[in-house]
Amino acid sequence: MELSQRKLKILASIIDIYIESGDPVGSKIIAEKIGVSSATIRNEMADLIEMGYLLQPHTSAGRVPSERGFREYLNANKTDHILSDSIKNSLSAAVSSEAFNTVELIKKAASALSLLTNNLVAVTEPDGRKAYIKAVQFVQISRRKAMLILISSEGGIKTKLFSCDYDLNHDIMRIFFRIFNERVTGVRINEIGPSFLQSLAISLGDMIALLSPALLAFYETVNEKQSLNTVLSGELNLLNYPEFSQSDVKSIINLLQKPLKIVPLESMKPGKANILLGSETGKQELRNACLISTPYEIMGVPSGSITLVGPMRMDFTKTTALLNHTASVLSEYLHVLMKEI
Repeated sequence: MELSQRKLKILASIIDIYIESGDPVGSKIIAEKIGVSSATIRNEMADLIEMGYLLQPHTSAGRVPSERGFREYLNANKTDHILSDSIKNSLSAAVSSEAFNTVELIKKAASALSLLTNNLVAVTEPDGRKAYIKAVQFVQISRRKAMLILISSEGGIKTKLFSCDYDLNHDIMRIFFRIFNERVTGVRINEIGPSFLQSLAISLGDMIALLSPALLAFYETVNEKQSLNTVLSGELNLLNYPEFSQSDVKSIINLLQKPLKIVPLESMKPGKANILLGSETGKQELRNACLISTPYEIMGVPSGSITLVGPMRMDFTKTTALLNHTASVLSEYLHVLMKEI
């Protein structure tokens, strides 16, 4: 049954108030807002409860929106929120501040967004499995210790300390640099497995004794690149909402620590957020939550996602605008970073 314009207006008014307060909404405040009698509002509310758009927690309590009510509200309200220049500037400054690699930029973006929305933010790191090795660099740290720096095509930079059982010097560091950049630059990360490592070791001949510590560090770093990681920020924000118990929050955090498959990256479009409510996520842990996801790009290619998690009673238009702008800012700085590498 299609909702009348009056029912839609009443539903929207209830949700607007509920988003602000988190408390059940009574007929009197809606009657004053809509300009009709409380009796009329009560009758309309009763119909909305019967139709599944509202819930009444207790007999004498006001009404709260159901998941279906929130979805109807989202479908009917397509207005965009315009962010102020001050918020845009503060977001840009927060993301770029002292961030010199992909992971640091992602952490800054997650932290800034969680602070502005008071929700939990999960950002997936770029999928390094399809990337190729752009360069390998080495820095001597001490007499027998060095750092390997692996730079990949998707903007990832990973470091690994390793120790040698001989003294390092400038000539040895140059050998490390030359051999690795000759043999592995341009190779896709998902092609580097035990057989590749074995072939590389054999091709080094007598040099393997010198290069084995660096080779082991390289292989460990590549393995880390092949695992998909998620950066979380604002986990404790969820405890501010009565919708989530401590056990709920723990379950949500455990779920989000693994890259979510709820909204595949390939189905996302930049600047167009995906909003899922409760059961729509397909996850019991998120039954009381709302997920809003959007992709970020590296050099124009969707490379990871930003997901905001909070209660269903959130300011959808403002939150979505903040999410989309954060993704845009992150994409911009990742583009700059890639050009500088």
